[in-house]
Amino acid sequence: MDNDPGHPVASRDEKGSVRQPMRFLRRFPIMHARSLRAAREDPYLFRTIERFDAAGDPARFHITMNSVLLDGVRLSAVQTTGHCVRPVDGENATVLLAHRGVLETDDGRMPIILRAGEAALPRPGARTTTIPDPYTGFVLQAPMALLAARAGQNGEDPWHPAREWPSIPSQRLVRAIRYIVDDLDDETSAPLPPRAMQGMSRMLTDLLLDGFSARMERTTRPPSAAGLALVRRAEAILRDRAHTAVSIVALAGELGVSTRSLQAGFQRHRGMTPRDVLAACRLETVRDRLLKARPGETVTVIAYDCGVMHVGRFAAAYRARYGETPSATLARASPPT
Repeated sequence: MDNDPGHPVASRDEKGSVRQPMRFLRRFPIMHARSLRAAREDPYLFRTIERFDAAGDPARFHITMNSVLLDGVRLSAVQTTGHCVRPVDGENATVLLAHRGVLETDDGRMPIILRAGEAALPRPGARTTTIPDPYTGFVLQAPMALLAARAGQNGEDPWHPAREWPSIPSQRLVRAIRYIVDDLDDETSAPLPPRAMQGMSRMLTDLLLDGFSARMERTTRPPSAAGLALVRRAEAILRDRAHTAVSIVALAGELGVSTRSLQAGFQRHRGMTPRDVLAACRLETVRDRLLKARPGETVTVIAYDCGVMHVGRFAAAYRARYGETPSATLARASPPT
């Protein structure tokens, strides 16, 4: 990169047009190409590209890409003046999320047009993506082998990607992508420890798999809600494992029910999702650790150690629940003797 990724500045192309810096995932720059040739020589997101052309004047073409790997799942931000690309990627499930501008993608089934805030999940394989004008968006890539392995942790969940493929990802997944990008772009937060990255990866793949289950429910009977006794067992496990990277898919499999059944049980008996309960357990664990913190321990270190993935949102949730900031709790710490 020509500039410090933490302090990007606007640049001008050969004709004097101002290009705004990429502000998303700026800590993780991987490509900054000012020509088609440079972009074609560095296909970071795809192993095979059959076509890569500029939309409009090739002399004004410009593309920037930032990308981070979260325990096997890749999250990228792309900013381009416009292009048409035909990648061949049969190894990943890919979510395309538009932030600004318009994107059209066609995986051979039907073309999908995305505008700001909209997302698509094209089938693995060859597809054509056209971006006619300046565009900024996000790309989530989860290896199909990883999804299959994690789906295999629960034999009760339907996983038939060759038969049922959800072309539109859920809004919960879209929100999760945005939350993670915001957290990674928080300049006040420390670098993510491996445990936090594992937690983000688990959450993203859980939400992807949930989309496949929801798709299957269109042709099968919806699962019955898990009973109160099973929900209580799940709560006890979540409380015990709150500091780890928890997979709700694996938890449901351990309890012998489908993920959708467990989610329905939590909604019926608790009025919230299993991940909401997990977040509440983590708040309790963090508060207990803060009150017993030893000299030198910080809020961020304790939060990450307790399984928190989004420090900014954690601080807001903590204050809403306890009426004080985590720092205020830490200031009253009484370490054990």
